[in-house]
This record gives sequence, structure tokens and C-alpha cells, in this order.
Amino acid sequence: MEKINFASKNFQIIKNNRGSQRGEMLDKFLEKLNLARKGDGYKLLTHSRLSKMLSHIPTEDLHAFYRQCETAKIPFGAFFYWSLKVKK
Repeated sequence: MEKINFASKNFQIIKNNRGSQRGEMLDKFLEKLNLARKGDGYKLLTHSRLSKMLSHIPTEDLHAFYRQCETAKIPFGAFFYWSLKVKK
């Protein structure tokens, strides 16, 4: 009987290819947001929750919004949540 080698070098994490431009943008947002949330001890965001939060933003505007979040003087997540807040 052969012994199965479960060394971590034999396994590769495959990212889920969403197959759409919007899905790829959501992946970028999730990477940035979940990194900060994990460090702060919060639950990680899911694709479905993030897509619901960004449902009112067209796909073309997501690219510009991502760029704004990256170049803001405040942290990525703080600018993201601040800009999604409803202004009265």
C-alpha cells in the first residue's frame, strides 16, 4: 500500500474565476477589505454581501471607485465605507 504524501507544496490554491468583469472587480475589493477586517477581528465579507452593497454602482464606475479607494489619504476600508454611506 502506498503512503499518500500530503505536503503543502503539492497543493495549489486555485482562485475562483468569476468569468465577468464585475466579478473580478469584486475579487479585488474583497482582497483589500477582508485583509483589514481579518486583522481587526471582524467576520470576513462574502461575495454575495459585497455585491449587494455595490449593486447600485455600474460596472464601469467600479473601476474608478476602486482607484479612488486606493489613492485616498485614509485607509482603503475607511474610504470605502464612508463613500457608500448615504449622505443627507
